[in-house]
Order: sequence, then C-alpha cells, then structure tokens
Amino acid sequence: MTIDKRIEKLAGRHEPQAQSVEMVNHTVEILSGAVDNLNHTLLENSERTDSKILALLAFAGLHQKRLHSLEGGRGARSHMG
Repeated sequence: MTIDKRIEKLAGRHEPQAQSVEMVNHTVEILSGAVDNLNHTLLENSERTDSKILALLAFAGLHQKRLHSLEGGRGARSHMG
C-alpha cells in the first residue's frame, strides 16, 4: 500500500472518530449538568432533613422534661412491679 493510500485511509477514519469524540464530549457535558443538579437537590434535601431532625430532638427533649415533671422528678418508673 502506498503512502498516499494509507493517508487516504486514515483520513477516511478521522471524520467518524472526530464525530464520535464530539458526541462523547456533548454527553459528558449533559451528564455533568445532571450531576450538578443532583448534588444541588441532595444538598437541599439534606438541609431539610437536618432541620427536621433538630426539630424532633427538640420535641423529644420537651417530652422528656414533661414526663420527668409528671413523675415528680423521681426518674423513670419501674415496670417490674
């Protein structure tokens, strides 16, 4: 095979490979944006969950104080008899 034929054959493969690389780059850009959106959503959900957990802890603390005052400050009652 002559050099000219080799160059022609390589040139024929170059364009489909270049298009393939462009498609991969485009796909990576799309996926990167999707990952950024997902990270943002996860962060928002995490912040909401954190605030709900803190509210539950506060509620549990108030409930525990109420039980303690109802028991006259004696601690938990024994269920054993």
